[in-house]
Amino acid sequence: MPDFGTLPVPATEAPTVDRFVTEPVAITDATLLQVICEIGVAGQLAVLPPALHPTSPPIAIWQLLEVRESPWGAFRLASIRVGARAATKSRSFLVHAFVDNPEAGAALRDSWGFPCVDAEVGLRVGHDRIAGWADVGGNTPFDVELEDPAPIASGSVYYAPSMNLARTPLGTRLLQVDPEYLVKTVARGRPQVRHHPGLVDDRLAPTWPISATSATVDITLPAIRFVCDPDLPAAQGTATVVPAGS
Repeated sequence: MPDFGTLPVPATEAPTVDRFVTEPVAITDATLLQVICEIGVAGQLAVLPPALHPTSPPIAIWQLLEVRESPWGAFRLASIRVGARAATKSRSFLVHAFVDNPEAGAALRDSWGFPCVDAEVGLRVGHDRIAGWADVGGNTPFDVELEDPAPIASGSVYYAPSMNLARTPLGTRLLQVDPEYLVKTVARGRPQVRHHPGLVDDRLAPTWPISATSATVDITLPAIRFVCDPDLPAAQGTATVVPAGS
């Protein structure tokens, strides 16, 4: 039998999404830094809801998105996800999100279920390293680096769709957030994550580095097409979103 997550969903805080977004939002020439590390098996299972399977090996994904222009202005979004599968499909489960633009944070929270926390979010690009961090009240819950970047083919990078937990008109659901990416340039290098105990879930502490990439991308934030009951296996609990008025 496959394993499932064990997160107690009713006791887990989640943003409220009063209506499902029906129009995608296009963002051009953004920078996306992604670092992937292994984490402990027990920690991964404890963080994932029962709808999702763990990946093997168990991984966490640190992403920092720098957007220069959007409907809400420029913003930086730092997020931490856990690798997962919904039935047989590769996914990630969003655990933490930090944003430096309150208007963008409200839109991401209300439309796509990002649990955004206001923060100072930074991205520093140098010739020998690319660093990303988030600061919340003098604490640093997000702190990653890509060292010695070297260009690679644009088709070499993959971004797993995210499953975001939210309170919705259908009840508590996992929203499938599957942006479209056009990768223009990408570099890879050695990953580094500095975990600060107590600032984020300690079960997400990295145990082994896997990869780090930094890319220039066009992103289309999607309309919400599918939601999933977080307490049922995704193969049973997934439903198609019917737009209002249809």
